[in-house]
Amino acid sequence: MRAASSKSINDVVAPKILLVGMGAVAFLLVATLLITLSLTLRNNAEAEEVLIQSVRKELIASSTAGMEIISGNIDLFKKINSQEDVNENWDAWVKVVNELRVLNYEIGGAYIYALKEIDGVFYFVFDTDFEAEETRENFTPYELSPVHEEAFAGRASADVSNVVDEWGSFNTGAVPLFDGRGNQVGIVATDIEDTFIVRHRETSAFYTTVLVITTSFIAVMMMVVLFMISRHNSNIRRHLFELANFDSVSGLPNRNNLFSFLAREIDFLREHQRTFAVFFIDLDNFKAVNDSAGHDVGDVLLRSIASFLKSFAGQSDYDHVDGMEALTARIGGDEFLQLVPGISSTAEASVYAQQLLDSFGKEPSLLEYINTYGLGMSIGISLFPSMQTDYDELIKYADIAMYHAKDHGKNNYKVYDLSMGDDVEGAELIVRKNKGNR
Repeated sequence: MRAASSKSINDVVAPKILLVGMGAVAFLLVATLLITLSLTLRNNAEAEEVLIQSVRKELIASSTAGMEIISGNIDLFKKINSQEDVNENWDAWVKVVNELRVLNYEIGGAYIYALKEIDGVFYFVFDTDFEAEETRENFTPYELSPVHEEAFAGRASADVSNVVDEWGSFNTGAVPLFDGRGNQVGIVATDIEDTFIVRHRETSAFYTTVLVITTSFIAVMMMVVLFMISRHNSNIRRHLFELANFDSVSGLPNRNNLFSFLAREIDFLREHQRTFAVFFIDLDNFKAVNDSAGHDVGDVLLRSIASFLKSFAGQSDYDHVDGMEALTARIGGDEFLQLVPGISSTAEASVYAQQLLDSFGKEPSLLEYINTYGLGMSIGISLFPSMQTDYDELIKYADIAMYHAKDHGKNNYKVYDLSMGDDVEGAELIVRKNKGNR
């Protein structure tokens, strides 16, 4: 039987506008950054595809232009089948290579070259590499890449970026080379260094990385801010909840908490035939402590009594009964109330009350106040459901019984009966007339 539960926190009105506003701003900002990142990635991909297609067309066009130069010297190409053939036709070979070099300069290529196959091995026949001319190592074997294999299969083909061989990494295109009878006799290829696309990828990756880091940083910072605001708001809500539902001096549930609990649970308790006793406890001579020792000492005393009452209920036979838990609340200045489950008869309630009074009189932390000020407890008792099933009336009956206990000498208990009536103010007036104070 708990007066406070986590669901009660949701009933506390807490400021949410700032949190909602910050959440909306964070969502919009992160969404905008993600959209920007998505568009940037897509634009980079589209730009790279456009660049790739442009380079591919340039490679095919360059290789075709080289093929036209070599086609005018097709007999020379067919004649060269070894390095010796190159040397024997050196001047004619240099003339063709120089024409290819002019073309290579115009297109900004790295190499233009022609390959032929002899006995299953592929060789360079023409090559714009100056080193090859200087060393006269112009007829060298070459291991084909897929783009060259496509050209030898009779198709114009281009691969883009990172066609890697022993000479480096290139964008490469190749076209088949035919003789006057339409027979394929080799291929012509163009290499352009792949720095265009690599540079574009590196630049795109750099700006994308910057955008990703920026987006992540802002998102993380917004999450941190939202977390801090949420935690602050949670602390405010918890503080408001504690102010609304717990006594600031004793730490016990207060009147509001107790009544909220009963309003929420009374139907369940009635339907499942649960029994409990209400013990309305009023301190005797507490005013003397406040007047003589001061309110600070009075607050210390209230905390000691709250601790004693909770401890006594927790150690009793009625701490937990049928899933219900004993509850102690402070409902007024020097007034406490206990709901004790499982007590269903006047006899059981009387035993509990007497044991409570006996323990109170022996409690070490209270002896000084008992001996000095005559501190005691007057206890009024009512039973659920035998006396009343309405919790307001049930507490009222216990309150009336408490005044009757006070009227019979204080530090006493009384169980409510019908002879006591149902007028709390009347019961209090009797005490005031007979004793002069509570």
